Amino acid sequence: MTETPIIKNPFGVNVESFKLLIDSRRLYVDKTGFIHDLIYDPEFQVPIFLSRPRRFGKTLLLDTIQRIFEGKRELFSGLEIEKRLGGKWDIFPVIRIPFNTIGSDPAQFNESLFLRIKNIAFYDGISLEARNPSTAIAELILKLSRRHQSVCQQNGSDFNPLDERNVVLLIDEYDFPLIGNIGYNTELESIRLTLREFYSAVKGLSNFLRFVLIAGITKFRQISVFSSMNTVCDISLDKHFSTICGFTKQEIQSTFSQYLEPTLLALKQSRELCQNSTVDDLLDSIIQWYNGYSWDGESKVLNPLSVLSFFKHKSFKNY
Repeated sequence: MTETPIIKNPFGVNVESFKLLIDSRRLYVDKTGFIHDLIYDPEFQVPIFLSRPRRFGKTLLLDTIQRIFEGKRELFSGLEIEKRLGGKWDIFPVIRIPFNTIGSDPAQFNESLFLRIKNIAFYDGISLEARNPSTAIAELILKLSRRHQSVCQQNGSDFNPLDERNVVLLIDEYDFPLIGNIGYNTELESIRLTLREFYSAVKGLSNFLRFVLIAGITKFRQISVFSSMNTVCDISLDKHFSTICGFTKQEIQSTFSQYLEPTLLALKQSRELCQNSTVDDLLDSIIQWYNGYSWDGESKVLNPLSVLSFFKHKSFKNY
């Protein structure tokens, strides 16, 4: 945790941008140690899949990963990943696709996904000749990899000049269009086929991908979206990453330490807690309201949106 002075509104409710959290001096529960393990463990040199409920911090997690790969070192001052990386902070091109911004209308899904990829390419100064999502993502990955490789050679980087595995692909809410069409078999099949071709193209360029993370609410095994990619490492129930999203009691005690006493006082004044309540009583009440989530059967986490909303409003409610 970074040292955070008390400010008027430090609780980033609904803030999904890591840069905005840091720049506005809002509280950030440091998950960068887990991210470091994902990025640098050789076990995770295959696509990674993570499922968590909505409003549980998936988008912030992906945004944080993006900033790390983009080399925004100044944002991570004092955080765990800066301590581990030291002076070595490599930069890689990042493709990030949030499927919840593409929509779930089958009639427009193919075109919307294609336009999203074209817009990413345009932002990166790349012109695409492709005419559909699968060929567009393949062309974008290939061109980004070759450009990055060329820049590294020109700058005398210590990267292996023969290493083409340098593009990062982050996919958020991958299941959004599928969930939106459950019960509509024809529409669901149309989207499934588009996604299957998309992921097949991604698989075909695995030698150009440094890191791939796909996040969503659930894994559609019956629909076989991932069948075309063969090997996907599902960390959803992995013990080591069971607390990569959500807040543990220990994280609340440390990250929110400056705000426990003022919150306790406010709750006493509103009579939501009795006058002889202590900080320990406050923590017990927070846990009673917002705890109960576990992905390994042992470690428990609290819902981050609920906890942040509670501290912001200083009131126990179902947020």
